[in-house]
Amino acid sequence: MTTFSQTNHAMILVGKDVDITGTTINTLADGEVRCFTPGGTLYTEATADANDEFVLAMGRTGDQPLVSQKIKKDWVTSVSKKDYVADVEQLDYIGYTGVSGSIVVNNNTVYRATINVLESLETNHGQVYVKDLVYESDSSATQAEIALGLAGSGISNFSREVKNTSGDPMIVFKALCNTALDTNNTMDETVTVTKGSKVISIATDYDYNTGTDLVVGDFIRIADSDATVALTDAVYKVEVINANASGTTDFITLDRPYQGATGTRTTGNNSTQAITVAQGAAANWGVGLTGQDLDWKLGKIQDKIAKWKLNLDSDAFGATTLTNSAVATLGTGTYHQVAELEWFLNGNNGELYRAGEPNVNSYTQMALSTETYDIVTINLTKSETSGLIPTNNPQVVYIAIPATTGGGEWYANGGTDDTTDVLEDLLDGVPAYTTANSFDGTALTAADLTCG
Repeated sequence: MTTFSQTNHAMILVGKDVDITGTTINTLADGEVRCFTPGGTLYTEATADANDEFVLAMGRTGDQPLVSQKIKKDWVTSVSKKDYVADVEQLDYIGYTGVSGSIVVNNNTVYRATINVLESLETNHGQVYVKDLVYESDSSATQAEIALGLAGSGISNFSREVKNTSGDPMIVFKALCNTALDTNNTMDETVTVTKGSKVISIATDYDYNTGTDLVVGDFIRIADSDATVALTDAVYKVEVINANASGTTDFITLDRPYQGATGTRTTGNNSTQAITVAQGAAANWGVGLTGQDLDWKLGKIQDKIAKWKLNLDSDAFGATTLTNSAVATLGTGTYHQVAELEWFLNGNNGELYRAGEPNVNSYTQMALSTETYDIVTINLTKSETSGLIPTNNPQVVYIAIPATTGGGEWYANGGTDDTTDVLEDLLDGVPAYTTANSFDGTALTAADLTCG
């Protein structure tokens, strides 16, 4: 079907950070959301009474205001408000976590960590995609050897996967070491790194601690950006040193490609620190697996997050600690979520020509990539007659309200006659699920819907 439309089902009003200005529907500021009678008279806290019929209207610059269907308390089954919660990328550790933990060392042993990647419906691997980290230790194995080998295996294995716009696969792997941070071990010169390259360059000399040269077999901890290194930053082994006889630039080859951002790491920011062979041999090591942002395109590529289940082969890893430090969650009220909901609901509500791209008629396009949102949801059921058959028609109206605002006489922050206070009057007593009432379904009352 080339044209389709939905009405009286669901819609979303995506507000903006603007002060109260409009007193009629046609004078609302761009992104200002307020309550009106079906005839267009503004509701205030003094005039709004429970069970009055009302509409929600939002101003739009250069376009007609967006107006909801009629709403009445008797029709509303529940109201909810969810505060903005940021999305969280998954973070797992094998062995050392930056705080504690270690890898059990076994000689001549194949270490295998299995990653069951949980996929979205739009991928084609059958919902679960299995990837491995594999390393075979030698006859005199060390934690450093095993951690570096597993991190390198992960990087190599995922190098064939689709990268995001930053050039990262869905998981980035780091070898970690518990050797203490020490500014005395900061590299004396600026280090230049390139994402995906094993070779780093150093301005004039490959020394640290005011003149101590790196040697092959040493390690170097490198921050992901030009900032002070942390114990959770990746550690690389020095494999080759190519010293420039003229003393201008030296090149060092690492055990695996550098995974951070391309750029310089300056000595003033303590963004690179050396770890000696002896320190590395005495240290506890681990491997970090960090989920990365996945590509997203409105109306084309859905919002999703990297998720996986990590399992260690017990015969090799033994009592090696496995830590799920952060659980992957999509959050609530993120720009991607609100933009997708707006694209589907409001592009599908009365906009007939949505097939193909670009759209003949655009959707409302009020969601901003710079905003995050609190979400107010009004669930209602209307009894209607379709032909000769009476039906109950479930409907939903969402209001996306910026989670942080510039203050002032804003339209949804609990000020006099603001939108949320008027809604609380119009829907007083409706079962409510909000932060203010601990999502327990008790009757809606004052301040339950305050946002921003």
